[in-house]
Amino acid sequence: MSVARITELFSEIDTMAFGPEERARVDEAIALAVELGDEELEYRARIRLTASANQLGDTEALLSSFAWCLAKHDADPVRFPDDVVEGGAGLMWQFKWIATTLASSPIFGTDDISGALADMESHYRDAGIGQSGVLTSQFATAWRLGQLDRAEELRAQLAVTPRDDYSHCDACVRSDASGFLTETGRDAEAIVLFDELIEGGYSCGDEPEAALSRALLPYLRAGRLDDARAAHFRSYNLARDNADNLSIIANHFIFCAVTGNEARGLAMLERHLSWFVHDQLNADGQFSGLVAAGVLLDAVTAAGFGEQVVRGAENNELTALFGEHDGTWTAEELATATWAAARRIGDQFDERADNNYRATRIQKAKNLANENYPLSLTSETLAAPTPADAEPTDAAGWLLRAEELTAMGWLPTALPAARKAAELATGTERTAALSTLVAGLVATGDLAAAEAALAERIPALREHGNEAQASLEELLGLSLFGRAEQDDFDKLSVAVGVSEELAPAQIADIELSLLSVLLRGEEPDLEAVTKLAASALVHAEAGEMPLLRAHALRYLSDLAATAGDTDRALAHLDDLLGATSNRGVLAHAHALRARILGSGGQFAAGAASADAAAECANAIDAAGPLHDTTILAGRLYDEAEQFTDAAGRFRLGIRYAERLEIETVGARYALGRALVRGGESAEAIELLLSLFEEETAAEAAPGSRGETLFWLGHGFADSGEPGSAVGTWETATELYLESGDTQSAARTLADSASLHAQHDDHETAATLLENAVTHARATPDDLNLLVRVLHQSGRAQAEAGNAAGLEALDEVLALAAEHNADWLHADVTDSKARALASLGKPKESVALALTAADEYRAAGDPVAGANCERFVANVLAGEGRHDEAVAVLQSVMEQAADHERLRQITAFDLAESLDKLGRTSDAAAARAIAESA
Repeated sequence: MSVARITELFSEIDTMAFGPEERARVDEAIALAVELGDEELEYRARIRLTASANQLGDTEALLSSFAWCLAKHDADPVRFPDDVVEGGAGLMWQFKWIATTLASSPIFGTDDISGALADMESHYRDAGIGQSGVLTSQFATAWRLGQLDRAEELRAQLAVTPRDDYSHCDACVRSDASGFLTETGRDAEAIVLFDELIEGGYSCGDEPEAALSRALLPYLRAGRLDDARAAHFRSYNLARDNADNLSIIANHFIFCAVTGNEARGLAMLERHLSWFVHDQLNADGQFSGLVAAGVLLDAVTAAGFGEQVVRGAENNELTALFGEHDGTWTAEELATATWAAARRIGDQFDERADNNYRATRIQKAKNLANENYPLSLTSETLAAPTPADAEPTDAAGWLLRAEELTAMGWLPTALPAARKAAELATGTERTAALSTLVAGLVATGDLAAAEAALAERIPALREHGNEAQASLEELLGLSLFGRAEQDDFDKLSVAVGVSEELAPAQIADIELSLLSVLLRGEEPDLEAVTKLAASALVHAEAGEMPLLRAHALRYLSDLAATAGDTDRALAHLDDLLGATSNRGVLAHAHALRARILGSGGQFAAGAASADAAAECANAIDAAGPLHDTTILAGRLYDEAEQFTDAAGRFRLGIRYAERLEIETVGARYALGRALVRGGESAEAIELLLSLFEEETAAEAAPGSRGETLFWLGHGFADSGEPGSAVGTWETATELYLESGDTQSAARTLADSASLHAQHDDHETAATLLENAVTHARATPDDLNLLVRVLHQSGRAQAEAGNAAGLEALDEVLALAAEHNADWLHADVTDSKARALASLGKPKESVALALTAADEYRAAGDPVAGANCERFVANVLAGEGRHDEAVAVLQSVMEQAADHERLRQITAFDLAESLDKLGRTSDAAAARAIAESA
């Protein structure tokens, strides 16, 4: 049973990507082989362990596993042969990793490295293997030791040595050579190799990501900024999940530093800090990471953000690297510690090699501070906007801050401001401060403290001549300040009923207090509370109380919006915006206006109102409302298809959420989607991949994960990675179906089918669309979806040569007729005509296409009609009926007089048919029209 299980594990391991799951299976296979006492099976398992450890950055396992296997092979090469993994790295191939691995840590001496190289050469000669692999290891080792002249000699020798089965692949050869050329100042030569690797589509274990990261600085220095940007995103996305790729990620730290993208670089550094101690034996990678981090942190400091906290640097696991430190690290502090650690490790390397190679690398890295290649990667910035207002310095300032924050509903800072105002104020300012404090304490549920503050306010009111208000508050207590118990409702109801003798301002106060209680009850009578709010407005105006008037208008606008009377709500908001300077009230008004406008389809205007609300919130440092209104602005800009603005707001919203220590998943998803829709797919892919991994680890709802993958797939498609898009959409569809969301499953299948169709894979597209139709029929409330997938299905089936596609198109035609969708009927008739042509029925196709052209014109789309007739001409020309095609095309030319692109392509078609008829001069005239368009 164990042997069968080991064999099963080998099959699984050999088809899995390197990673934790693969490594777990390797470990299980070794344990079972040891338990059986079967050294041959153990050997086969350990060969796989060596490969896994090499890819995952487990140097200790790599060295020990290889040594064990080599000893067994040397003792009995028949029982323990070189190649035991079909298509995988055999023992002699793995020899190529050993000397370079030893050279990557200064704890191994040069004698150890030389011995490993000599042992490798001996084994290769004994096995009859060529010397290409040996020279490759010698070159890589000399480079790591800083013996650059020796490395150059070996590189030249390697270039003329015959390749064999143990030579590096095309990707690795170009990557290593280009990296060496770059380090030795030959960027132009390196770029040739980079371009060959990218254009040739070469790939390997950590290629092309390693080569792309090495190409970043050469591309920048050559002025190829777009290529550098594309290389950055592609390389980072490929390398970001494997801790063994620290040296690759290090190149991206430097790239961000020299291109002015310090915020992005710092975020990447925080994400990968744990990698610095992932593999203690890979000091070479550690050194590269530290040097690059130093460059980045110096850039952050130079940009004026040296006090920015570097999150995660305080983790205990990093103490051995950076030293003891009290609390969090700032960028400037960590820069100093990083350079110190780099020098310490570099000195150990240089001492072993008896040269100054690492010290020189540090100096070259320091000199990068003089290189600057401005290149916008994202809209990320280092610091959140600071509040527009400075912190108050007197009682009046603190009172205004407290009143505005309370009006905005942001109590975490409103209460301290009210306390500060009450502490500093005297006279009537103090009574106002105490009023705000009482209201805030009631809102937070601290009724005992509220009672105590009210007990201070009432005598203060009397002291300053406001006996009437003092008596009213003495009678009604906390009922006037927002408490909503049954007793408060009873008191306020009675007070409203007998308030005729009171001053208008007091009546308004009582009415607004009762209104607050009523609105917190279950299913309030909207008509009654609206009448009460209108009465409060009248009394507030009569009493010349601007703040109470603003409260009444605020209630009236809210109530009108709730009742669906948007015109009245907007009118009240206009009055409110003109009636107060309290930015808390203004923020509420702007935010409500944004929501009303958004619900009415006025997305851009709504977004501007949300921005205005956010501006008010930022001015007084109301962090919660600032986050909410910023996200609202982002969603409205997204609906308005102003994706750059949307992405900018979502970025800010994420940072505000981090400041508040609240969830950011929704905002990050919204940002990723906006980036995809705005054409910034490279950045979106990185963000959405990270979000999906996080959602998967947290076992988020399948539908949520499916939605993330849906947009990730579009990011891949837009970035020219159709294979990744298709695979991503397959998983998204599975997740949607797991959640019972047939609508989204159908939508995703349809998008995947469109991508297949773009690449002329119509059979796969048709199969996907058959499933999409099934799921769309299971979503009967979305007729548009059914129409879309049936329409696509019909076209795809016809393109694949299946006449059943016509039935799907006929079903859509029937639906269009049933719902009087004239343009849709024309469009599907057009599609059916094209389907008939694909099915080899030109006569029927032409007749139906002419019908579609007439329908388009009747539906008010003459350009689509002209395009349809151009299709008719193409079918006629395909049948050799060029005289008829010319007549049709001349008609299209007349119809396309105001449509340059259609006129141009029609003129080309016309020239071709005229040539076929021998009318060369007419053809030349038509071609001249096309070329001048």
